[in-house]
Amino acid sequence: MIVQIDLLKEWKTEGTITANGFNLQDNLLLRFPAAADAVGWYPIGFERGNDSALDVMDWYGILLNVFTVEDSAEISIHAHFADNRTLQAKLSIAGAGHHEVRVRLGDFDVEAAQANIWRFLDGLEFQGNAELRSAKMVRGEKLFVHAGIRGKSGEAGESVVYTMTVYNCTDSHQLVSVKQKYNGWESLHPQLSSKEFVLEPFGCKEVTADIQVHETMVPGGHETTVLAFVPNGDGGSASQIELKTMRCLPHPYIYWNKEQWAERRVMIDRHDEFKPGYERILADADAWVVRPPVPVEERDYCYDTYEEHYIMSAAYAYALTREKRYAEKVAQFLRYFIDEENGYPRKKKGCSQSYVQEGHFFQHLAIPYDIIYNAGVLTPEEHRGVEKSFRIYMDILDHHIRRGHISNWLISEITGAFYCALAIQDMERALRFVFGPGGSIEQLRYGLFNDGWWHECSVSYNTWVSSMYIHTAHALLPFGMNLLHTHFQIPFNHEVNSTYGGRDAELRFGMYNKKWGGNRKSYICIKDMFDATLPFLDDRGVLFGMNDSNERKLEGVHFGATYNLAYKYYKDSEYIPVMRMDQETDPIFGYANLPESESSYARKNAYADNVGIAMLRSQTPGREQRQQIQAVLRYGSHGYAHGHFDRTELLSVMRYGRSFYNPEHVWWGYGHFMYKFYVQNSMTKNMIVVDGKVQVPADSVRSLFYSGKAIQAAAVETTATWAYPPYGGMIYRDNETLEERCAMNASSLPEAPDGAKYGELSAFTEPVRQKRVMGVTDDFIVLFDFVRGEQEHQYDCLFQIKGFKELKADQLVERKHTSQWSDNPLSDAQFITDCRWYEAQGTSVARFETIFGADEDLRGTRSAYNIPGSLKMDIHTAWPRHTEQILGRAAENHGITIPMDYAIEVDGKVMAEGGFGAWILGEGKVQIELGEHVNTLTLRVKNHPVYNEQKYPERTKQGLFWGEAYMITEDGAKLWISELSPEYENVDAGCGIGKDYEGGRVTIVGHEYPRAIPTSPVDHEQEAIIRVNIAHLRAVRFVGLIGADAFPGDEAQRRMTYGIRSRGRIGRFITIVEPHETTGMIESVHAADENTVTVELRDGRTQIITVQQMELDSNCLLLQEYRNGILLREELASGN
Repeated sequence: MIVQIDLLKEWKTEGTITANGFNLQDNLLLRFPAAADAVGWYPIGFERGNDSALDVMDWYGILLNVFTVEDSAEISIHAHFADNRTLQAKLSIAGAGHHEVRVRLGDFDVEAAQANIWRFLDGLEFQGNAELRSAKMVRGEKLFVHAGIRGKSGEAGESVVYTMTVYNCTDSHQLVSVKQKYNGWESLHPQLSSKEFVLEPFGCKEVTADIQVHETMVPGGHETTVLAFVPNGDGGSASQIELKTMRCLPHPYIYWNKEQWAERRVMIDRHDEFKPGYERILADADAWVVRPPVPVEERDYCYDTYEEHYIMSAAYAYALTREKRYAEKVAQFLRYFIDEENGYPRKKKGCSQSYVQEGHFFQHLAIPYDIIYNAGVLTPEEHRGVEKSFRIYMDILDHHIRRGHISNWLISEITGAFYCALAIQDMERALRFVFGPGGSIEQLRYGLFNDGWWHECSVSYNTWVSSMYIHTAHALLPFGMNLLHTHFQIPFNHEVNSTYGGRDAELRFGMYNKKWGGNRKSYICIKDMFDATLPFLDDRGVLFGMNDSNERKLEGVHFGATYNLAYKYYKDSEYIPVMRMDQETDPIFGYANLPESESSYARKNAYADNVGIAMLRSQTPGREQRQQIQAVLRYGSHGYAHGHFDRTELLSVMRYGRSFYNPEHVWWGYGHFMYKFYVQNSMTKNMIVVDGKVQVPADSVRSLFYSGKAIQAAAVETTATWAYPPYGGMIYRDNETLEERCAMNASSLPEAPDGAKYGELSAFTEPVRQKRVMGVTDDFIVLFDFVRGEQEHQYDCLFQIKGFKELKADQLVERKHTSQWSDNPLSDAQFITDCRWYEAQGTSVARFETIFGADEDLRGTRSAYNIPGSLKMDIHTAWPRHTEQILGRAAENHGITIPMDYAIEVDGKVMAEGGFGAWILGEGKVQIELGEHVNTLTLRVKNHPVYNEQKYPERTKQGLFWGEAYMITEDGAKLWISELSPEYENVDAGCGIGKDYEGGRVTIVGHEYPRAIPTSPVDHEQEAIIRVNIAHLRAVRFVGLIGADAFPGDEAQRRMTYGIRSRGRIGRFITIVEPHETTGMIESVHAADENTVTVELRDGRTQIITVQQMELDSNCLLLQEYRNGILLREELASGN
């Protein structure tokens, strides 16, 4: 092991040489001497290494010998890294002469949380008024002690032996004394192989510590032994090491112990509600065929991620039945997994996806291993092989998580490492991943908002993270630690990820990771995560979607429990309704015969300022809760990578157990450029959008929240700049180009405009103030919007709704049709196609109907847990009185992304050709002058495969069409190819001319082509060929257009983007939203001005709603209800 590097001798130097060293006045650059065959970056599973840099993470630092002439000297040191980052340290020295200076790595301007930056050091740069005579990088100041394993277990009376290697990091002899450090209550006293010895310069010696486990220690209990290694009596330079010795705890224990598993089986036998889940576990375990991983030459990972489902099923089956055949399946899988040639030790990639999946994949290796440990199906050698693989994973993760980053990904990875450590009974590693740098507790303290929501502001991640924490706490109980009721102090900075000196975090792709919304208590705890979501569940136990999530129930995920396990420890009766509404009773953690219990939150309004949701529910007396209106406004924190650009959005409307919208209503997956180029952006939301751009996240406030009788009210506002979204979406890999991402997604984009930079926002506006005041009455939702900029802007009030029916207004004129909402390639509005433009005078109403159940059409969209039936939505625009209105087709993902090539031949000669990824956009246009005496025109199309995450080819859907294909004759006549009896070869005729492959109309980039010719090949390995004889047609030109129909079949239930547009420096809108099931209650809507709207109801009531003080910081809503001119009731919604 290298413990010291003489930088001036061993590294490349560029500087001014003096008689004794280097003059730092002229700058000295030291470069790592990479080997001639170095490749730079290389993969280590899902991590990476770099053989053109030095890994000095956890080294002591740099020892300098400096000579100064002046009475004071200033020296700056810049550390350069292979990932192009740079750090600086500044030294100040008093007095002329020789100085020995110790520069710790911690002296550089980087926070301790980002220690892993030091893994890729490739240069050091020195400058100052001094002479550098020597510079040495050392692992330890004087000594470095290495122990590969610092946590072991043994039975009572058994000795465990730790092996340590002590290194001398100096060029002097060191007499090393080894001493145990005592707090005063230790029971373990190691026998050391050497208590005192001399190390030669740069020498090393192995030392063992023999520790005997004794009867007083309980199974699962551990004790820490601290050893100090003192060089030459210099206690200030001593190196310490901690050993954690545990008395063996009988397996299993991570989920349940042997007795508890037996109790679960008794419960299953007694209670029928457990049977469906139990029988599915057995069926999956029985169906599982265990196969070895394929060779590394074919794929660089061991197994498809879904295999974790089967290993867990088999482990559960063994735990519940004690049938050894299930344990044998688990054992066989582990044997394959630990194989040195094709398994994890070589590939260092367990699963087929990414690091977050690797985390839960290892969770689902450790738990089954724990369950079958004592089944007698693994040999001692195989146990050692499992331990080796687990330690490889833990070692890689140990430095990966030390980067100051907080995310659900890391919690998944950390929990996997924690389970691995528990399974092999290494308590030092287990506690490192819980309490150590970057570990679970740091993730919790810095990642959980004060209101109990996880910082990524997504329902699905909130649920999963809470599950992993309750399981971590559950798993630690047998080892004497209780996190379940621990309060963890919160930080009071604004950034979620670590930063140095209070700086703002680097901003990429418009993603903000700040904690907005303030603090109300000085701590957070695990229970907070379970309590935070309860007020927002509806009567079905469904939570509306936010950020990267759709509607969710709070059920267990990835074989982990949520409220079942939380109820075991907290006994909170509010958890019972959640568990009762699970779709299936969990046989592993669930409860039988839960008592009837109604949530105290079910009918109430609620808000949470950190995550930023304000939910209102109508309070109509005598109405079933399912018939009440529930509406939600969005504000608060952004959510970083999973954040959507949607402050002031109408995030959700639910009624009758049906949902009109969620933020994943259109979903293209994380890997598609549409993720950040469209899906998360403001144009996909129900909000006021400025200039067709994306709202740059900024802090926001809730300025009104009122719970009343006739009206419920909330107001939120923000002041934000607007910009075009990150061009081409986010950059996923270093040095990736947008062309490469488009090819990977099989989706072409228009040519990049001048100045467009991949991944960067552009054309920022000035800060624009934006406020939405929402009222919920018994029958409808009223929205008052206020937007003000310093300059004139285009303001679009947008809604995203399925099933357009009609648009009416006092006066309505259809002005035009365009293929796209915008043809600006910087704008995500380009993805909204087939747009119709109207001019409206007076009040308008757009009607929509979303159908759920037997006749539902959820193709291309996401929505969950809806009760069968219709949800009608009427959008009444009362103000402005004169508007431009647009209806366009939202960019749903129907799986049409087709890499293709085409060619046009005349008499066998290629006259035009091209290729692109055909999807919502992308088209090939051709015009060919034919000349004289031509006989045959041939159209050729090649449909290439797409590739899945594992890089295996997959056949695309059928969807290619010649939208236009015709001849122009000498006399100007147009002859359509489809009418010239063409010859078809390997062409899938589908539903015929002018019909797509599911019988709908053919549209290419938003234009309909009633004469479109299907041209997808039957056999995708071969070309589709259309050949036509044109010898006697006197044709002079061929015109063609080819592309994909991205919206196959019936379009009645397609989601539409509906916009109401005005222009000016100030925008004011009044919108009435009525969700209903059959016939709406609203007869008419009329706005007297921008502050007051009158709603006439079919039962003879008239409601006048007025917003007060719209432009001030606080607002009120006044509702007055009349019948026949007589005031029936009046209610002022105010306060916060």
